Amino acid sequence: MVEQYISSFIEGRVRLRHPFLKEAEAEGSVKEVLEKIPGVLGVNVNTRSGSLLLEYDPETLSKEDLLGMADNFIQSMPPVPEKKASPFLKRAQCIRLANRSMVVTLGASLAFAVMGRTAPHIWAGGVFCALNLAHLYRVRKCL
Repeated sequence: MVEQYISSFIEGRVRLRHPFLKEAEAEGSVKEVLEKIPGVLGVNVNTRSGSLLLEYDPETLSKEDLLGMADNFIQSMPPVPEKKASPFLKRAQCIRLANRSMVVTLGASLAFAVMGRTAPHIWAGGVFCALNLAHLYRVRKCL
């Protein structure tokens, strides 16, 4: 059961990802509990990504001990209410959609120009220019 939440397990380091770790109160309570365990060298909780990095002494804690503790720990976590999906696109999805739209409208504009169809060429070129302006505005600090 706990294996589905482990994203990395290297001798001396374990990284877990769990939805509960995204909650604001998770950071303090998790760190407090884990730092009391003998053999634990460091605990870092990232509430933004919902991950926990546990650094431990492999001579004090075995892999089996850690897996057992992690299994108990995950079972003791309160259930996380499922959040409804937002009807809006996320920022990365919007950027990806805009970039793909620029490629499509540029290709369409060039194809219409080659075919000699002036009106669709101008329309597709105008859409490309508008998308390009939005792109340049978004990356203006990098230019």
